[in-house]
Amino acid sequence: MTSVRQGQVVFPTAIGACRMQWRDGVISGVTLLAGKALDDRPASDNRPPPPRWVRDVQLRLTRHLEGTLQDLSTIPLDFSGIPPFHQQVYRTALAIPAGGPISYGQLAARAGSPGAARAVGQAMRRNPFPLIVPCHRVVAAGGGLGGFSAVGGVTTKRRLLSIEKRAVAAEDRARESCWPFEIDRARRHLRRHDPELGRAIGRLGAVRFVRQSGRSPYRALFRAIVYQQLHVKAASTILGRVLDLYAPKRFPAPADLLATPESRLRAAGLSRNKTAAVRDLSAKVLDGTVPSVRRLSRMDDDTIIERLVAVRGIGRWTAEMFMMSLLGRPDVMPVDDLGVRKGFALVFGGDTVPAPQVILERAGAWRPYRTVASWYLWQAADSLLFQ
Repeated sequence: MTSVRQGQVVFPTAIGACRMQWRDGVISGVTLLAGKALDDRPASDNRPPPPRWVRDVQLRLTRHLEGTLQDLSTIPLDFSGIPPFHQQVYRTALAIPAGGPISYGQLAARAGSPGAARAVGQAMRRNPFPLIVPCHRVVAAGGGLGGFSAVGGVTTKRRLLSIEKRAVAAEDRARESCWPFEIDRARRHLRRHDPELGRAIGRLGAVRFVRQSGRSPYRALFRAIVYQQLHVKAASTILGRVLDLYAPKRFPAPADLLATPESRLRAAGLSRNKTAAVRDLSAKVLDGTVPSVRRLSRMDDDTIIERLVAVRGIGRWTAEMFMMSLLGRPDVMPVDDLGVRKGFALVFGGDTVPAPQVILERAGAWRPYRTVASWYLWQAADSLLFQ
């Protein structure tokens, strides 16, 4: 019978000492010891060091608390003995991004139990993995911090949120430098020409729209077709299976795709319509309908949309997202996007989602930075501040 390896490690962090327990390939507990000294008793000479993966988790936690954001959601956790509802809450909480607190009610809804905010709060109070399962990112409905069961209580919660807020701001500044126009200038323009939108910008802070620079139009549109109307995880799996058909190449050339029997693409998980769409995309890349980034950069927005929607499976919305994220165009206004319309209603008031024409009329004042305005409408739609 294989023995279960287990142990614990206590280590210093930017907010004080932390104890982490592990067993047989999973973290079984995390305890904050803020304000307490590390155990200075000499370790036994025959005490084995923690395994490499435990040291890796320790390093990730230490760096995160120093202000270098880490993805902690992939750390293996021991959920044995934890009630199923609490497990679901913890797994859902792992997806809350740094810098984006949500309410207990929102977490309950995301966990599949709308209306169970009180039960979610109880689960958070019993969280055996603080920091990793980020219960500090869950706040009261009005934005108040609420409680925090770890050492230091609300003070520790506020400190954790502050560390992450500064780190997110630093990442945002680096991300904004990748755009071919000045984000600060765009924000100043929007505030000057639409004070009501400007107040929303002030509340939301920096935008977090990721630019996909460096990706070819063919690859970007190929991925967009595969991901249409699918959950991200399912789409990623299908895309991986398609790409595996062309190993060791990282991505098939258009000619490779056209030479592949449709039956193989279907067997990899592409639907009949998506198989036809990626084949049409490949053909239109080869005939020049979909040109290189360099040629696209010299075209106006309307011409780009006309070129892209000529591809089967590519509509205006996909073309607009392409111009925003790949080309970095500053004045794209995706008025048919539900998130933009919902954010507009929340920022400017209204009981119903507005018609596209209503948004277009107001967006005239946002030119030539309607792309940035759209980012903020998306953020408003997702933010606790506007719920």
